[in-house]
Order: sequence, then structure tokens, then C-alpha cells
Amino acid sequence: MPDTSRHRKPRHRKSRAELIAELEEQDEVIRRRKPAGPATSDLDNDLFQTLFEQFPLGVTVEDYSDAKHILDRLPPDGVDSMPAYLRAHPDLLYDMVMAIRLTDANENMIKLFHLSSYQEYLELEDDYEHWKHTDWRNYYIREFTALQGGQKFYTDDYSDVLPDGTPVELRCITLLPRGYEDSWARVITTHEDITTAKETERSLVRSLEEAKSENRAKSEFLANMSHELRTPLNSIIGFSSILGMELYGQHKAPEYLGYAHNIQESGEHLLRLIDDLLDLSRIEADRMKVHPQTINLPEAIAVGVKMLEIQARNADVRIEVRLTPLLPDVWVDGRHFRQILVNLLSNAIKFSRQGNTVLVEASVNDIGQAVINVSDTGIGIAIEDIPKILEPFGQVSHALNRSHAGAGLGLPIARSLTNLNDGHFGISSTLGQGTTVTVRFAPNAPLPAGPSGSL
Repeated sequence: MPDTSRHRKPRHRKSRAELIAELEEQDEVIRRRKPAGPATSDLDNDLFQTLFEQFPLGVTVEDYSDAKHILDRLPPDGVDSMPAYLRAHPDLLYDMVMAIRLTDANENMIKLFHLSSYQEYLELEDDYEHWKHTDWRNYYIREFTALQGGQKFYTDDYSDVLPDGTPVELRCITLLPRGYEDSWARVITTHEDITTAKETERSLVRSLEEAKSENRAKSEFLANMSHELRTPLNSIIGFSSILGMELYGQHKAPEYLGYAHNIQESGEHLLRLIDDLLDLSRIEADRMKVHPQTINLPEAIAVGVKMLEIQARNADVRIEVRLTPLLPDVWVDGRHFRQILVNLLSNAIKFSRQGNTVLVEASVNDIGQAVINVSDTGIGIAIEDIPKILEPFGQVSHALNRSHAGAGLGLPIARSLTNLNDGHFGISSTLGQGTTVTVRFAPNAPLPAGPSGSL
């Protein structure tokens, strides 16, 4: 039986003389096998030997010189693609792999393969049948190609089956030390067991796919329910409007007129909520279509402000508009821009105090983008709560805003629509002082792909 005691004896701190003697013995082996190789290198020293023995990963030192000779003898004109050539010539690949000579392997390499001795690892290395049925074949093809291409460092992952039948996934880092680039007489490779990390990664991917699937199912459910609710709700709003206008005669009890108005207002509020849910479900399911067009900014802002006049008047809030001269047209989906502006204005009005002013400003920044700010001097938001209100259904509860109705969809939808149109969405706020929301859009495209016109 071969003597494997050097791998089994207890570790001890070797003297410098012992380290140098082992190094010289190792170099002598290399010189006998491949005289053309360099006699020394920057890694042939006692520090390398110490690191080699104590390194926490498995490490092998191998002589690839004969494998390189086989590659060097290939006719350059007959090899267009090294990986394809090696796959088409398995006998050549076999000869190259069998030509690799193991110089050394540290204790952690032997333990990594659940072996008990260096001799057992040598036998495993010579077992061609073992590695040709795993990822080793492709691994060597990629490694030979990388080294032939002049790479000094090469990293790759591969799957293997240990001698005891345990599947394992390993990450290798191959180093071609300085001084051995031409001969490949010394190739150092670290081997790390990444089986657990890979399984965790696959588990995370599966969880992500499941979450996406559940999210799509939720979005489809919301979309279907929204359509189902809109039909009867439109009927409720329509008939309550007829009752409110007393088209078929006055009500005998005057209270009925107030009830009709309440029904209509409640129905319209619910319809707006359903519309928001439908938009949110489309965005989350990636079904929201974008149809960009040339938008005249002053006209678009005027339309948005007009739509919020009644809400502002009922809340005793004034809307002020400030536009800089020579505003550029913007390239954006017209319906989306209108909804963004309406959501921002509605939110600003809702959280403003009576008598306050909501300010809409439009200008151009240094890189030609149109910048629209919607500012209020209302209750404001604490900085730590800003991420929360930008999530769907996210609301902040405190004494100043508990009475404000809403599902918390206005800002998330505005931000999502801004992103869909390649815009930028930002928010700044101070609790008790007010909030400013900023959206930026690119100017009109030089060669618009869609229809042009103004909103």
C-alpha cells in the first residue's frame, strides 16, 4: 500500500529549513517531468507552501504542460472555435485530460471529496469514467479554452458526484502563476463547495417565481372584479343622477333629493376607486400600454387643473399655476400625463388646510427636461414615512390625516405611470409644513414613432 502518512500525521509548525527542503523537492519533481518549465516562480516559496496547507478551501497543484503540447500541435487553420473543436473530438479531449499530472492536493481537497488519503484522490483523478458523465467534460473544455486564450485567472462552476454518491456543486478558480504562462507546468486551482449556496439560490428563484405568479393572479382577479363591479355601479350612478335631477317630477319627501345626491357621490367615489384598482392591476401585470405623443405642456396642465376645480373649491383650496416661458413639448402618453397630474393635484388638495394654496410649477432644467412640481403647504409627511406612501395602499396614520378618505393609490399610480413613460418621480416633504412632488419628462422626440398632437 502506498505511503500516505504525510496526509495523516498531525499538523505542526514547520521550520524554515523544512519548508525550503519541501519546496526544493517539489521543484525537482517539476524539473524532472518538464525540464523546459521555469525553475522558480513568484509562488515557489515557503509562504506559498504554508498557505497551501492551511488554506480553508481545497487546493490542487497540477502540471498541464503535456496537455498544452497537444493543443500546440493542432493546425491553427483547422480550429475556428476551440470549444466546438474539443466537443467534436472527444478522443483529443480525453488525451489532454489524461495528460494532466497532479503534483499535490491539500488536506481540505481530500476532505472535500470525502476521501481519507492522498492516494485515494490520485485514483479518483485517474478515473476518466467518473468525470466524463458529469460536468467535468464541459469544465475542462472551458478551462483549456480560457488558458489558451491567455487568461491567467479563470473561474467556473461545475457539478460532480462524490465517490460515496453525494451530489456536489463546486466553484473553481484556476491560476496560472507568473513564469508558467508559456509552459503550463504549474496550474493552481481552488475548489469551493457551493452546494448549499446554489440550493439557496434556486429556492429564492422558485420563491420569486411563485410570488410573481401569485401577484399576477391577484392582478387578474382585481381586473376581473373591477370590470364586474363597474357595470352595476354605472347603473347606480345613472339612476341616482336621474333621481337627483327629478326628471320625472319632484319628490314628495324633500329628504329623497339629498339621498339621491349622496348615492351619486358615493357611487362616483367608488367608481374612482375601482378605476384606480384597475390601473394598478394593469401596471402590476405589465399590461398597461404606453402610447407616447407630443404633449403641449401649458395646455395639458390647464386641462388637469380644470378637472380639479370643483374638488379644490369644495375644500376651500386655491390652485395657482406658474409656467416659465418657452416650455418644450414633452414626449409622453397623454392619458397617463393627465392622470399623473390629476392624482398629484387631488392628493395635494386633500391634505391641504382650508384657505391654503396648491402650486403647480413647470420649467426646464439644464439638460432640457420638462420639470413639473406640485406643491402644497398642508400636513406634510415625515421622511421615514415617504417610502410607505409610495407603496400601493400605503397610508400614514396620525392625528392630522385620519379623517381623509382614500385607498392610498394616488401617489403609487402616479409614480408607476411616470416610470412607464421613462420619466423621473421624486418627493420631498416636511411634517407639518407641506409636500412637493416633482416629475420630469424628456422633451419631444426628434422623430416620434407615434401620433403627434396636443392633449
